[in-house]
Amino acid sequence: MQIAIIGCGVIGLSAAITLLKAGYKVVIYAKEFPPHTTSDVAAAFWFPYKVEYTNRVKAWAKKSFEHYEILAKNPYSGVSFITLLDCYHHAVETPEWADAFNQIQSLDKEEIPAGYTDGFKLEVPLIDTIVHMPFLLHTFKELGGNLVQMEVATLDSLKEKIIINCSGLGARELVMDKELYPIRGQILKLEKTNTQIQHITLGHEDEKTTTYVVPRGSDILLGGTAQDNDWNVNIDPEMEKEILKRCSIPVPEIVGLTKKSAAVGLRPARKNIRLEVEKVKDKIILHNYGHGGSGYTLCWGCAEEVKLLIQKHRNQIS
Repeated sequence: MQIAIIGCGVIGLSAAITLLKAGYKVVIYAKEFPPHTTSDVAAAFWFPYKVEYTNRVKAWAKKSFEHYEILAKNPYSGVSFITLLDCYHHAVETPEWADAFNQIQSLDKEEIPAGYTDGFKLEVPLIDTIVHMPFLLHTFKELGGNLVQMEVATLDSLKEKIIINCSGLGARELVMDKELYPIRGQILKLEKTNTQIQHITLGHEDEKTTTYVVPRGSDILLGGTAQDNDWNVNIDPEMEKEILKRCSIPVPEIVGLTKKSAAVGLRPARKNIRLEVEKVKDKIILHNYGHGGSGYTLCWGCAEEVKLLIQKHRNQIS
């Protein structure tokens, strides 16, 4: 029996790889493949962001963290561990997601970046999307997965009896989910040159703004924005200047570095992530979308639950 997955971002690919390793045949249907997905634009480090931290989310986050520990041992995966400075403009208590780590420490006064008053430091997975997304695609193909480039207009158009809907924002039209909305994120990439930035700086500003400086293999990624219900995918030049100015306060080493590129991504969000089974006519539909700003943080845990749900419900297919 072949399983169909709609969507080739990190949510779709992680589910596909997990199922292939479990012995299933898998085909991915997608309008866009890497490097042209929203997942390719993400800053992509482990951190619960723009998601309600329920017990389910906690379990998915922890499982994903453990999977990144395995992937980090593969030099071709694009996954490594890095120190994250999690910074705030006010005094804060230890965050509720801290139990996913072996340790999290409060920042000493001299460790707090300029512009902030409190924070924590911890070791987190950093996923270099430039390397990691091709790695996932290669892994999928090596395991025998098939790719079909097409936009899926209706679930009835697919012949497979088990369909996993990882279509992200596409689910608004595909399954008429009007709870789904975009969170616009704009980022800027700088040439790395000889700058020795050794950690991620993450600064919490307000509901629409988060400051982050992420050193990766071939660039330094700056962000960002979190604009709810904003469908604009064009670069805002003024916002780009504001991001650069904001990031240069805690990390002045970026001043004067050459711009490499800029991008906008629309994160697929809803009040609660939709990961559930639905029986439609003679098909089993398993929805897996709406991860907000936590796609990379949750994808492997969600993929594992997808596998377990398929094992539980596959005998319902006539």
